[in-house]
Amino acid sequence: MCVHIHIGTVGRFLETDEYYRSQFETGTSCGALDDKNQIRIGWETELFGGAYDEAKPFERCKYGALGVMNDYRGITSAYQYGDSYLVLKDVRLRATFAATDSGGIAGSRLAVLDKYAHVLKEYNDNELHRLIEVAMANTSLDDVPRIQPQLLRGLTADTTNDWVTMGFPDLPQKKGRYYFEIELIRGCQSPQVGLLSSRFELAPRTKGQHLYGVGDDAHGWAVDGQHSILWHDGKKLAWSRSWNQSGNGASRQLAQNVVVGIAVDIDAGKIWFASDGDWDEEATPSFGPNLLPKGSNLYPALSFKGRAQFNFGPDFKHAPPSFKGKAFAHWPGMPDGIIRADCPIIGNSNNVNIYKEIQLHGEVNLKRNVQRLVANRKHLEVSKSDRSWAVRVDGMDDADGSYSRSGARHGKAMYKQQGGRFEISFDATSGKWRLTADASQEDKWIAQASGDDSFEPPRYGWLVPRERQGRVPVKLFRSVMAKLGLSNDKQDELVKSLAEKASDAEEEEVFRVGESTTFLDEWTKLQTARQVQVTSEEAWEACLQAAHDEVLARLSLQHVVVVETPTHPYPARSHSWTQDVHIASASKLRVNFSSRCQTNDDCASLQVLAGGLSKSAAGVGARAHLKAITGPDQVHGTLAGQAEGGKWIVNIDKDESEICGCFREWLDSNQSPGRNCTAVCAMEAKVVKIKYSSGQKIGDEIAGFTFNEASPMTPFSVAGFSKPGGPAQLKGVFAGWFVDVIALIKLKKFKSLEGEGFGEAPKNLAEIAANIEGFKKRMNALLEVSDINVTFYNGLDFQLLPVCAADYKDASISDEINGFNSTGGVLKISGFCDTGEGPAQSAGVRSGWHVSLHETFNLEENKQVLGDLTPQQALEDPELLRQLSGIKLMLEPANAEPEELFTGYGDDDWTPFIVPINNAQFVFSTDGDGSDDPDMRWGVFAVVTDADRPEPAESKIEELVEAYTKASARIIGSNLAQVSIEPEDWDEDRLKALCARHGWEFEWMTEDGERRRRIEGAERARRARWEPQVTGKPCLCPRKRRPLRSR
Repeated sequence: MCVHIHIGTVGRFLETDEYYRSQFETGTSCGALDDKNQIRIGWETELFGGAYDEAKPFERCKYGALGVMNDYRGITSAYQYGDSYLVLKDVRLRATFAATDSGGIAGSRLAVLDKYAHVLKEYNDNELHRLIEVAMANTSLDDVPRIQPQLLRGLTADTTNDWVTMGFPDLPQKKGRYYFEIELIRGCQSPQVGLLSSRFELAPRTKGQHLYGVGDDAHGWAVDGQHSILWHDGKKLAWSRSWNQSGNGASRQLAQNVVVGIAVDIDAGKIWFASDGDWDEEATPSFGPNLLPKGSNLYPALSFKGRAQFNFGPDFKHAPPSFKGKAFAHWPGMPDGIIRADCPIIGNSNNVNIYKEIQLHGEVNLKRNVQRLVANRKHLEVSKSDRSWAVRVDGMDDADGSYSRSGARHGKAMYKQQGGRFEISFDATSGKWRLTADASQEDKWIAQASGDDSFEPPRYGWLVPRERQGRVPVKLFRSVMAKLGLSNDKQDELVKSLAEKASDAEEEEVFRVGESTTFLDEWTKLQTARQVQVTSEEAWEACLQAAHDEVLARLSLQHVVVVETPTHPYPARSHSWTQDVHIASASKLRVNFSSRCQTNDDCASLQVLAGGLSKSAAGVGARAHLKAITGPDQVHGTLAGQAEGGKWIVNIDKDESEICGCFREWLDSNQSPGRNCTAVCAMEAKVVKIKYSSGQKIGDEIAGFTFNEASPMTPFSVAGFSKPGGPAQLKGVFAGWFVDVIALIKLKKFKSLEGEGFGEAPKNLAEIAANIEGFKKRMNALLEVSDINVTFYNGLDFQLLPVCAADYKDASISDEINGFNSTGGVLKISGFCDTGEGPAQSAGVRSGWHVSLHETFNLEENKQVLGDLTPQQALEDPELLRQLSGIKLMLEPANAEPEELFTGYGDDDWTPFIVPINNAQFVFSTDGDGSDDPDMRWGVFAVVTDADRPEPAESKIEELVEAYTKASARIIGSNLAQVSIEPEDWDEDRLKALCARHGWEFEWMTEDGERRRRIEGAERARRARWEPQVTGKPCLCPRKRRPLRSR
């Protein structure tokens, strides 16, 4: 299963991304593509019965092709999508298959693995015949001989693509009479068949030497019937036979199979050749003693392009010659039968009329779902005229992009940014390569790397000045540290270690990277000493937020919310982000944009959505769906109250199946009727995986775990820490964070824990609940375990359900809602009273929401209050319902999906607009294009205000942009992990670096790879088959192994 790609186009995205993405995310395609993908949406609706109609772009299926011919070139009919390809793994069980391109076909023509016959029926006769040939090729273990011919000369062992020399240099003979055959398959070109001596120089994959094969020097003897030539010492001798051929000039090839017989009498110094059983005369051998020196150490060999096979008997196609003397024997050491010089299981995908498409459902993770990259040989053999010699810079904001060679400086290449002002050159004084805004001012560099021994700039090791790695004014830094609870003494220590005055600054600043230490190192010391309760990242982010707040206060814009791309320009890689905005005091919002807003094209856009369900506007009474961090467990519940840190306590519905075992017993206990099982969810769920290694035990850091019998989804949390500074604490884990027990029970080390009362290792949440006392003991034993991964999280993620529960237990509905409209069998809220926020508004309900009469009237707790009132009566006279108190009103939005209010992209779509409610969702996404022009991807800067307030002036917005972005650039700095300078051209080093990043195998597009995998697979199978069975008895003959026999 393959995905064809154009490396030159998508390779740089694969270098930075973690997923293979569909055209719904990238906005690009080598197939059908139109505005908003309407054609593809229609096709997928028909194919998958509407299953993807509401799917997010990331969730859409991806497309590839099935390599039914096992062709090392991939699927040639799919080359429009790319002439290199990725081989996939672990996706077949979630794939569907078609006999053609799926565009516009019916879903009934798709297949799955065990229901494929109807698709196979669509193959034409030629496709079926060729498919059967590949399927019936020699694939059994016994058909892969242990002895294989070696590549002696040639750039690869791909016999179908290169003229190569193959032979058996490890099995030479110095005396005797031997016979073997070589069968040349139709289509073979320029074969030279014969023998080599041990003096023949082995030079595989060596340019120059690859042109010389068997008979091209003094150590080889060969026949070439295509040209009627005998070859020795590079000289041509006449031969009386000729093989049928087709084609003209360099494209001439054998028109039919030819079996060449080779008989050699080493002692007599004679070699005879036969063509399909027709032998040379005994008295006139092809090569005699005058050309075959006495004492030559010979072995079989072949030079050719195409397909061929050795046959060492006993089942020869033709009998050995019956010359006088001793009979010709089989070549010693050779296995019986056929030994291929090529790879017969590879078919020709040109025999496939059209590619057999596959549809991949779910994500295609580049690490987990790709086995190898097979690169087209054009990247290995790029001619000088096809090379750009340019380089690409990434991770340097406005200095990103392509740089063309513009001359030389200090004897090294010099590069100029295309369409920009930055340059790359070598500084002889420092011995460094430098990226500058002006090459004549080499001391004002923004990135540098060692490399005085290189003519071109190095790819790795680029560093930016400390000034560009983040810095905060000392006064601002101290105020933030004070708010984080850091004492004055500790503030003084940080300032002393990290503060200095830069040449471009008016005051001292705290540097993220100081001369002798870093903020991270110093903050880690504070964490270890339990002086602080946040991570270094969170502390530095607090400095940035404080700087932004200062800017807003100085411009009297404290009431606004800013939405912006994190950097300007935004990175030229595929990514997206979402920001929810909620201004509680507003009834509607106004959105204004900076005049600098610009994206590369319509594949990089900002959407603004409103309505539907918003987490930022949700409150007590909102209904939620919660899912476990790991595993299938999920529940529904109602938001019951907020906890610290932006978390919600959720009352789980009492009928959920996850409330089982000990949790059900606790819930049904008569001691506290009306109790609820709960779970904790977070507005921003954080998950941290910690590895306790190098002998460090979990208990060395964590004092213990707390069990909450009321919380089936989050039952175990960190009780506290035995000492500060452990790996979990340094990653931001605090007491009260939860342990992912479902991830734990899958670990071998956790399963193997033994002790009294432990019971069987549980497989799921239900089994944990069934033996909770045993599981508590197991968790206590976990504290003594090391070399294990433990996952912690601050709360479950949640999705809002399209319903809210407004509980008027101490109030009347009329105290909050000033009226209902009854139309078309629907009871709609017409507005709210001015008396303040009640239960409905607290839960996130707004005007226009509907009363769910069915759920309201079916709640058991409402029966008594409702009395004889019916849903129909409530529709006819809504006042009867509005005047009730002590009731729980179930409400739902008119439309659970948000409405798209605005889409902006390019440089002219950024007009102000009004959001009719007080919350909105901003979604930015880009396919990653635009790396060559940073100015075209400056990004987005939006100012959101209460629409009832005066609109901010355009000049005030631009002043805000200038100050806001300047503060961000100064405090955030450059991300060192992303700075790279790569050649625009793709060579072997860059391709292998891409593969190493994701853990892929790498291969050039040659038959050699398929051949090697087949041989290595057979060897592994042999070793497994020959391994002795373990019986528990000592082995008396450890060196003697017997093959296992089947009964």
